[in-house]
Amino acid sequence: MHITMAGKLGSGKSTVARLLNEKHGFEIYSTGKIQRELARQFGVSTLEMNQMMSKDTKYDHMIDDEVTRISVDRAEDRLLFDSRMAWYFAKNTFKVFFTIDPQIAALRVMKDPRGAEETYVSVDDAREKLILRSLVENERFKQIYGTDNLSYANYDLVVDTSYETPDNICKLIYDEYEKFCACPEKYDRKMYFSPKSLYPTADKDSIGMMQSESSKASVEVVCARNYNFIISGHEAVLNALVNGAPFVCATLPALNFAQIESKVTASSLEGMKDFEKLGGFNYPSYPEI
Repeated sequence: MHITMAGKLGSGKSTVARLLNEKHGFEIYSTGKIQRELARQFGVSTLEMNQMMSKDTKYDHMIDDEVTRISVDRAEDRLLFDSRMAWYFAKNTFKVFFTIDPQIAALRVMKDPRGAEETYVSVDDAREKLILRSLVENERFKQIYGTDNLSYANYDLVVDTSYETPDNICKLIYDEYEKFCACPEKYDRKMYFSPKSLYPTADKDSIGMMQSESSKASVEVVCARNYNFIISGHEAVLNALVNGAPFVCATLPALNFAQIESKVTASSLEGMKDFEKLGGFNYPSYPEI
């Protein structure tokens, strides 16, 4: 059984991929690796290959077809596809998505010694450019493939890497992978979020009345503009914050787009600050609604 890994920019999926290779023997296949092989076949440089891809989507489809072929031809091997769209094309895979608080992603990218595709004048500038780049790339994927790469509904496991170490994330993924391999048809989607990177949508007065210590409600989460918002289960998230839990397990809400949009746009800076006070923590940044 293979693993496909997609995720938000700066979420650390390549680091975790290397750990899965070192600890569990997964051979890593990245889009870049396949792209370099295509460049070799065409007799061009990787830069020239990038330029060709920007002008003609047929090269994207060639890479996608190669992902499918490899996943089928090597069905018995442990392969890990580090690629934003491999989940859509590789066969029989455990689909993992990495999410991260946008401010923490920006801090990581600013510290990355390999450099970035864009220049940033500040962490806030990096955050906004990373969000924009993510959304622009996703719109391109929607146009080419007709699917939403950022939708959590497309994945078996969603994991928030904002505050956990790569080693702990690696262990979590491998433990869930083994459960999935044991019985794929009975595996229910898992979404693990740090309570420190979940933003409230309850109104200010409701947040002020919450009693975190008594809550066992289920948590429902959606992503909007790269931030993760609590749709229900605010008390459970506060309970996790008070008790220092590294993760809360969440599900997707059974709401339509208009209902979700209404809840997210109802969130306020005042409500977020009240949530911080109750939880005894501080958000890295605040989303602009």
